[in-house]
Amino acid sequence: MSEQTMSNTEQVEEILALRQRIRDLEQAAAERKFTDLAGRESGGLYRSLFEHMLNGFAYCRMLFEQGKPQDFIYLSVNSAFESLTGLKNVVGKKVSEVIPGICASDTGLFEIYGRVALTGKPETFELYVEALKMWFLVSVYSPEKEFFVALFDVITERKLAQEALQRAHDVLEQRVVQRTEEWRLVNEELRKEITEHKQAKAVLKETERQFRNLAEQSLIGVCIVQDGIFKYVNAKYADIHGYTVDELLDDFPSLNLMHPDYRQGAYERRMKRFAGELLDEPNEIKKIKKNGEIIDVETYGTIESFQGKPARFGFTLDITERKLANEALRESEERYRSLASTVDLLLLVDRNSQYLFANENYLAYYRPKRDSVIGRKYADLHGEEASIIFADAVKCVFETGNAYQDEWHGTMSRRYWLRTFSPVKNAAGNITAVLVAAKDIHDRKLAEEKVRVSLKEKELLLREVHHRVKNNMQVISSLLNLQASSKGTPEMMEMFHKSQRRIQSMALVHAQLYESKDFARINLAGYARALSQELMQSYALHPASIDLLIQADDVYTDINKAIPCGLILNELISNALKHAFAAEESGQLRIMVGETENREIEIVVRDNGLGLPDDFASRQPRGIGLYLVNGLVKNQLGGQMEVIQDHGTEFRIKFPAGLAGEGKRDLHGFKSVIE
Repeated sequence: MSEQTMSNTEQVEEILALRQRIRDLEQAAAERKFTDLAGRESGGLYRSLFEHMLNGFAYCRMLFEQGKPQDFIYLSVNSAFESLTGLKNVVGKKVSEVIPGICASDTGLFEIYGRVALTGKPETFELYVEALKMWFLVSVYSPEKEFFVALFDVITERKLAQEALQRAHDVLEQRVVQRTEEWRLVNEELRKEITEHKQAKAVLKETERQFRNLAEQSLIGVCIVQDGIFKYVNAKYADIHGYTVDELLDDFPSLNLMHPDYRQGAYERRMKRFAGELLDEPNEIKKIKKNGEIIDVETYGTIESFQGKPARFGFTLDITERKLANEALRESEERYRSLASTVDLLLLVDRNSQYLFANENYLAYYRPKRDSVIGRKYADLHGEEASIIFADAVKCVFETGNAYQDEWHGTMSRRYWLRTFSPVKNAAGNITAVLVAAKDIHDRKLAEEKVRVSLKEKELLLREVHHRVKNNMQVISSLLNLQASSKGTPEMMEMFHKSQRRIQSMALVHAQLYESKDFARINLAGYARALSQELMQSYALHPASIDLLIQADDVYTDINKAIPCGLILNELISNALKHAFAAEESGQLRIMVGETENREIEIVVRDNGLGLPDDFASRQPRGIGLYLVNGLVKNQLGGQMEVIQDHGTEFRIKFPAGLAGEGKRDLHGFKSVIE
């Protein structure tokens, strides 16, 4: 009986102990539930938790042999990596060097990392690393082939707690599952809470991972500054300042990036923020890059707790280019307004001739207020009749995309204007408006009219002069012809006829100028045709036996060169007609006039007649004709003459196709011609 009583007492004590254990487990479960709830409530601060770097980070390159993973090299790790694993100075080292024996003891880890590095498919797993005697929750992905990034958390304590809880649960389940429904309900509730805890933590980890990826890929610089030292910077923040991430995280004072003019102010603002006296608002400051370049940035931040101490979570945007663009835009607008003020009248209208802009000159000229112009139509200020032509011009620019220009006599101003309608296009190349620039040409038009009238009077006067000169030369020619018809020796008669033909060649120049609309120059080709035909008629001894071929381009020269050219052609054609062909003998006379590539006028007179005497080049010509030709070519035209004897005679003359005023112009005596 005593032994039975003792046995019952022990059972009661055991039951009481089990109840106390259950209470302890319930309290632990409640604490975990509270912790999970607090974690969910702090979900709004997941960004801060991410920046606090609670998770370990490792960027590595996997080493393969024959397609199988053998080892990997640490390329980059964060501070949480070291604090969680206890491993120091691992960057650049192989894991086999950092953790000896891990290749043999933890082959499963290598298989997962190797698979992700090759396939690029991310994986999340829990694994016990034998070499470190630690449990890890790992999320691994591959940014590029043979490389992987591992985000992990040490869950050893949790796993041990889970194992202990599971063992206690098993003991309780074995002892009380059949004794009371209450124990079953407690255990079921405990399992449910554990599941929720895992799910909440998994969600938090995924959120942290996503936010980390977002921050690392962000176009805005992100940093955490505590006690004036950088605790975290993303790649963009380092790039903005020209540093690497490692350089800024190596106990780098944040104020060193400030421009000296802003350091004191930045320090005072920071102290006020920590004291709660100043809200952090966007602020534009200047900073200094590693290479000494000064940049403009816009900063914004907030004060949060980081590793148990206040820290500033800052965001930085490089606005240097934007500032330069704004300054360039401001200068462009000032130049545009300055330029617009120099134009007589400047308008900007849309497709419906509605005012979008009018410069000060336009407003001052038509005296409307600016507010009363913008938005109104052209017809409102200038009337329907004037607006029809204006609207047609605007329509033409919109339809063709080309500029349009016209002269307009203003109905209101009673002045002449030169209007230019130009398309204004947007970045896509579409026409959005028409810019109308009007220049006052009233005074110029009046002056042009006066010049036109004066020029008309001078043209009439010059035409009359040429006509009188031609008539006077005809009179002289007639006198010489009369003199030649009188009694005299044949030599004297021939001399008079030569002089008569020379005067007729000069008179022909004035005759063509009289009939031309251009008194400043003469078409040398037409002149050569007319002169050669007159000479053929003059020497009509046997015209049917001589073929006259003329090849002439439209070459123009002024009167000061036309007269020497006429005299030269007269002498050369006359000599050919008189001396090149025997009586009744057929032949060919070719005259060519053109312009060379060197901008020289070339005159060629060629016959296929008897040719010049053999000693022509060694003796001086006895007649005045060739003396005259040589003198005119050299002194009047500034050119050169070449004589070629090959189945006849060819005279080739070249001289510059210059304007009037070049060379000698004296034709008053043969002395100046042949000197």
